[in-house]
Amino acid sequence: MKKLFILAGLIGIGTSSAFASTAYAFLNSESGTQNTEVYKGNTIPISPYGGSLGANSNYTGNAAAELYCDDFSDSAYWNSGWLVNETNIGAAAAANPSTDPWSNTRFGAANANTAYPVGTTLYEEIAWLFTQGMQAGESTLNQDAIAEAVWLMTDPSGSPEATASNTGSNLTYLEWIADAEDYYNKTAAQTPTQFTTVNYNDWYVLTAPAAAGNTGGTGTQEFLAYITTAPPESSQGTMSPTPEPGTFLLLGAGLLAAGLWGQRKRAI
Repeated sequence: MKKLFILAGLIGIGTSSAFASTAYAFLNSESGTQNTEVYKGNTIPISPYGGSLGANSNYTGNAAAELYCDDFSDSAYWNSGWLVNETNIGAAAAANPSTDPWSNTRFGAANANTAYPVGTTLYEEIAWLFTQGMQAGESTLNQDAIAEAVWLMTDPSGSPEATASNTGSNLTYLEWIADAEDYYNKTAAQTPTQFTTVNYNDWYVLTAPAAAGNTGGTGTQEFLAYITTAPPESSQGTMSPTPEPGTFLLLGAGLLAAGLWGQRKRAI
Protein backbone atom coordinates (compact mmCIF):
# COMPACT_ATOMS: atom_id res chain seq x y z
CA MET A 1 0.00 0.00 0.00
CA LYS A 2 1.22 3.47 -0.72
CA LYS A 3 2.49 5.72 2.01
CA LEU A 4 0.12 8.50 3.06
CA PHE A 5 1.33 12.07 3.26
CA ILE A 6 -0.27 14.99 5.07
CA LEU A 7 -1.60 17.63 2.69
CA ALA A 8 -2.56 20.40 5.04
CA GLY A 9 -1.08 21.62 8.31
CA LEU A 10 -2.76 22.47 11.56
CA ILE A 11 -3.11 26.04 12.69
CA GLY A 12 -2.29 26.17 16.37
CA ILE A 13 -3.17 28.91 18.79
CA GLY A 14 -1.64 29.72 22.12
CA THR A 15 1.36 27.53 21.37
CA SER A 16 2.89 26.21 24.59
CA SER A 17 5.82 24.22 23.18
CA ALA A 18 7.38 22.97 19.97
CA PHE A 19 5.22 19.87 20.02
CA ALA A 20 1.91 20.99 21.56
CA SER A 21 -0.57 23.84 21.17
CA THR A 22 -4.29 24.46 21.51
CA ALA A 23 -6.94 24.47 18.80
CA TYR A 24 -10.67 23.96 18.27
CA ALA A 25 -11.92 20.53 17.18
CA PHE A 26 -15.33 19.84 15.65
CA LEU A 27 -17.06 16.49 15.15
CA ASN A 28 -19.46 16.51 12.19
CA SER A 29 -22.92 14.96 12.16
CA GLU A 30 -23.08 11.19 11.76
CA SER A 31 -23.04 10.05 8.17
CA GLY A 32 -25.52 7.59 6.73
CA THR A 33 -22.56 5.60 5.44
CA GLN A 34 -20.67 5.50 8.75
CA ASN A 35 -19.37 2.01 9.51
CA THR A 36 -20.65 0.55 12.78
CA GLU A 37 -20.06 -2.52 14.91
CA VAL A 38 -21.45 -4.09 18.08
CA TYR A 39 -19.06 -3.47 20.99
CA LYS A 40 -19.83 -4.16 24.66
CA GLY A 41 -23.47 -4.71 23.76
CA ASN A 42 -23.94 -1.43 21.86
CA THR A 43 -23.88 -0.51 18.18
CA ILE A 44 -20.93 1.85 17.88
CA PRO A 45 -19.82 3.96 14.88
CA ILE A 46 -16.18 3.25 14.13
CA SER A 47 -13.38 5.53 12.95
CA PRO A 48 -12.81 7.55 10.90
CA TYR A 49 -15.19 10.37 11.77
CA GLY A 50 -15.43 13.59 9.78
CA GLY A 51 -14.52 16.83 11.49
CA SER A 52 -12.30 19.87 11.45
CA LEU A 53 -9.47 21.41 13.44
CA GLY A 54 -8.04 24.91 13.58
CA ALA A 55 -7.74 28.24 15.33
CA ASN A 56 -11.29 29.53 14.76
CA SER A 57 -13.43 29.21 17.87
CA ASN A 58 -16.64 29.34 15.79
CA TYR A 59 -15.35 26.23 13.95
CA THR A 60 -15.76 27.74 10.46
CA GLY A 61 -12.85 27.91 8.05
CA ASN A 62 -10.83 25.30 9.93
CA ALA A 63 -9.06 22.46 8.13
CA ALA A 64 -11.06 19.32 7.36
CA ALA A 65 -9.83 16.45 9.49
CA GLU A 66 -10.26 12.73 9.92
CA LEU A 67 -10.82 12.01 13.62
CA TYR A 68 -10.04 8.65 15.21
CA CYS A 69 -11.17 7.70 18.72
CA ASP A 70 -8.63 6.15 21.09
CA ASP A 71 -10.74 6.59 24.21
CA PHE A 72 -13.85 4.44 24.65
CA SER A 73 -14.44 5.23 28.33
CA ASP A 74 -15.43 8.88 27.75
CA SER A 75 -17.99 10.67 25.55
CA ALA A 76 -18.18 12.96 22.53
CA TYR A 77 -21.27 14.14 20.66
CA TRP A 78 -22.11 14.52 17.00
CA ASN A 79 -22.22 18.05 15.61
CA SER A 80 -20.28 19.59 18.49
CA GLY A 81 -16.97 21.32 19.03
CA TRP A 82 -14.55 21.84 21.89
CA LEU A 83 -11.14 23.28 22.81
CA VAL A 84 -8.28 20.76 22.65
CA ASN A 85 -4.61 20.42 23.33
CA GLU A 86 -3.09 19.22 20.06
CA THR A 87 0.10 17.22 20.48
CA ASN A 88 2.04 16.27 17.38
CA ILE A 89 3.07 12.65 17.75
CA GLY A 90 6.26 12.97 15.70
CA ALA A 91 7.47 16.07 17.51
CA ALA A 92 6.63 14.72 20.95
CA ALA A 93 8.38 11.43 20.17
CA ALA A 94 11.53 13.32 19.16
CA ALA A 95 11.51 15.63 22.18
CA ASN A 96 13.70 15.21 25.24
CA PRO A 97 11.66 13.08 27.68
CA SER A 98 12.65 15.38 30.54
CA THR A 99 10.50 18.10 28.93
CA ASP A 100 7.40 15.92 29.49
CA PRO A 101 6.20 16.18 25.87
CA TRP A 102 3.06 14.09 26.52
CA SER A 103 1.78 16.10 29.50
CA ASN A 104 -1.18 17.48 27.49
CA THR A 105 -2.55 14.00 26.65
CA ARG A 106 -4.57 11.38 28.53
CA PHE A 107 -2.10 8.53 28.29
CA GLY A 108 1.26 10.28 28.29
CA ALA A 109 2.33 9.04 31.71
CA ALA A 110 -0.30 6.47 32.70
CA ASN A 111 -2.64 4.03 31.00
CA ALA A 112 -5.87 2.66 32.47
CA ASN A 113 -4.88 -0.65 30.86
CA THR A 114 -1.52 -1.33 32.45
CA ALA A 115 -0.87 -4.22 30.07
CA TYR A 116 -0.06 -1.66 27.37
CA PRO A 117 2.49 1.18 27.11
CA VAL A 118 2.16 4.95 27.54
CA GLY A 119 3.46 8.04 25.78
CA THR A 120 5.46 7.69 22.57
CA THR A 121 5.12 3.93 22.18
CA LEU A 122 1.37 3.89 22.82
CA TYR A 123 0.49 6.79 20.54
CA GLU A 124 2.75 5.61 17.73
CA GLU A 125 1.22 2.14 17.90
CA ILE A 126 -2.29 3.64 17.82
CA ALA A 127 -1.45 5.90 14.88
CA TRP A 128 0.06 2.90 13.09
CA LEU A 129 -3.16 0.95 13.57
CA PHE A 130 -5.39 3.77 12.37
CA THR A 131 -3.16 4.27 9.33
CA GLN A 132 -3.76 0.66 8.32
CA GLY A 133 -7.50 1.05 8.79
CA MET A 134 -7.74 4.14 6.57
CA GLN A 135 -6.29 2.43 3.52
CA ALA A 136 -8.44 2.26 0.39
CA GLY A 137 -10.21 -1.07 0.14
CA GLU A 138 -9.58 -2.09 3.75
CA SER A 139 -12.28 -4.51 4.89
CA THR A 140 -14.92 -3.53 7.42
CA LEU A 141 -13.89 -6.57 9.48
CA ASN A 142 -10.35 -5.24 9.77
CA GLN A 143 -11.59 -1.73 10.58
CA ASP A 144 -13.74 -3.25 13.34
CA ALA A 145 -10.80 -5.21 14.71
CA ILE A 146 -8.52 -2.15 14.62
CA ALA A 147 -11.05 -0.02 16.51
CA GLU A 148 -11.39 -2.72 19.15
CA ALA A 149 -7.63 -3.14 19.37
CA VAL A 150 -7.19 0.56 20.14
CA TRP A 151 -10.05 0.68 22.66
CA LEU A 152 -8.67 -2.36 24.49
CA MET A 153 -5.19 -0.79 24.62
CA THR A 154 -6.55 2.14 26.65
CA ASP A 155 -9.51 0.57 28.49
CA PRO A 156 -9.08 -2.58 30.60
CA SER A 157 -12.85 -3.08 30.80
CA GLY A 158 -13.07 -3.59 27.05
CA SER A 159 -14.56 -6.84 25.80
CA PRO A 160 -13.73 -7.05 22.09
CA GLU A 161 -16.28 -8.79 19.91
CA ALA A 162 -14.87 -8.34 16.40
CA THR A 163 -15.68 -11.23 14.12
CA ALA A 164 -12.59 -10.78 11.95
CA SER A 165 -10.60 -13.98 11.67
CA ASN A 166 -7.06 -14.70 10.51
CA THR A 167 -8.48 -16.06 7.28
CA GLY A 168 -7.07 -14.32 4.23
CA SER A 169 -6.32 -10.64 4.87
CA ASN A 170 -8.63 -10.25 7.89
CA LEU A 171 -6.88 -10.23 11.26
CA THR A 172 -8.16 -10.47 14.81
CA TYR A 173 -7.84 -7.49 17.17
CA LEU A 174 -5.02 -9.29 19.03
CA GLU A 175 -3.16 -9.90 15.77
CA TRP A 176 -3.48 -6.21 14.92
CA ILE A 177 -2.04 -5.28 18.31
CA ALA A 178 0.85 -7.71 17.79
CA ASP A 179 1.55 -6.26 14.34
CA ALA A 180 1.50 -2.72 15.72
CA GLU A 181 4.02 -3.74 18.38
CA ASP A 182 6.23 -5.36 15.75
CA TYR A 183 6.16 -2.72 13.01
CA TYR A 184 5.20 0.72 14.41
CA ASN A 185 8.85 1.80 14.53
CA LYS A 186 10.12 -0.01 11.44
CA THR A 187 11.13 1.44 8.08
CA ALA A 188 9.31 0.61 4.85
CA ALA A 189 12.06 -1.86 3.98
CA GLN A 190 11.52 -3.65 7.32
CA THR A 191 7.71 -3.71 7.03
CA PRO A 192 5.69 -6.40 5.22
CA THR A 193 4.18 -5.09 2.01
CA GLN A 194 0.59 -5.48 3.22
CA PHE A 195 1.18 -2.75 5.79
CA THR A 196 1.71 1.00 5.35
CA THR A 197 4.55 2.83 7.10
CA VAL A 198 3.61 5.96 9.01
CA ASN A 199 4.91 9.51 9.14
CA TYR A 200 4.06 10.36 12.74
CA ASN A 201 4.38 14.07 12.00
CA ASP A 202 1.05 13.66 10.16
CA TRP A 203 -0.76 12.65 13.35
CA TYR A 204 -1.97 14.73 16.28
CA VAL A 205 -3.46 13.79 19.65
CA LEU A 206 -6.49 15.94 20.54
CA THR A 207 -7.12 16.12 24.27
CA ALA A 208 -9.56 18.33 26.15
CA PRO A 209 -7.55 20.35 28.71
CA ALA A 210 -9.60 18.89 31.58
CA ALA A 211 -8.69 15.38 30.39
CA ALA A 212 -4.92 15.85 30.30
CA GLY A 213 -3.28 13.35 32.61
CA ASN A 214 -6.61 11.65 33.35
CA THR A 215 -6.94 8.14 31.93
CA GLY A 216 -10.74 8.21 31.90
CA GLY A 217 -13.87 9.68 33.43
CA THR A 218 -13.01 13.37 33.00
CA GLY A 219 -13.41 15.60 29.95
CA THR A 220 -14.40 14.94 26.36
CA GLN A 221 -13.15 11.85 24.53
CA GLU A 222 -9.62 11.96 23.20
CA PHE A 223 -9.09 11.60 19.45
CA LEU A 224 -6.23 11.35 17.03
CA ALA A 225 -6.41 13.60 13.96
CA TYR A 226 -5.15 13.15 10.44
CA ILE A 227 -5.55 16.20 8.19
CA THR A 228 -6.06 16.35 4.40
CA THR A 229 -7.17 19.09 2.00
CA ALA A 230 -9.27 16.61 0.00
CA PRO A 231 -11.62 13.82 1.10
CA PRO A 232 -9.43 10.93 2.32
CA GLU A 233 -9.42 7.51 0.78
CA SER A 234 -11.82 6.01 3.29
CA SER A 235 -13.82 9.00 4.50
CA GLN A 236 -16.97 6.94 5.15
CA GLY A 237 -18.89 9.93 3.80
CA THR A 238 -18.35 11.98 6.94
CA MET A 239 -16.07 14.70 5.59
CA SER A 240 -18.87 17.22 5.14
CA PRO A 241 -18.19 20.90 5.81
CA THR A 242 -18.56 22.18 9.34
CA PRO A 243 -21.91 24.01 9.71
CA GLU A 244 -21.94 27.78 9.40
CA PRO A 245 -22.51 29.55 12.75
CA GLY A 246 -26.16 30.26 11.97
CA THR A 247 -26.85 26.65 11.08
CA PHE A 248 -25.10 25.48 14.24
CA LEU A 249 -27.23 27.80 16.38
CA LEU A 250 -30.41 26.61 14.69
CA LEU A 251 -29.46 23.02 15.38
CA GLY A 252 -28.92 23.92 19.00
CA ALA A 253 -32.21 25.81 19.19
CA GLY A 254 -34.02 22.82 17.73
CA LEU A 255 -32.60 20.55 20.40
CA LEU A 256 -33.57 22.99 23.10
CA ALA A 257 -37.10 23.27 21.75
CA ALA A 258 -37.41 19.50 21.80
CA GLY A 259 -36.10 19.34 25.35
CA LEU A 260 -33.22 17.12 24.25
CA TRP A 261 -30.19 19.33 24.81
CA GLY A 262 -29.03 17.22 27.74
CA GLN A 263 -29.62 14.01 25.80
CA ARG A 264 -27.51 14.52 22.71
CA LYS A 265 -26.55 11.38 20.87
CA ARG A 266 -23.16 10.13 21.91
CA ALA A 267 -20.94 9.65 18.88
CA ILE A 268 -18.61 6.96 20.13
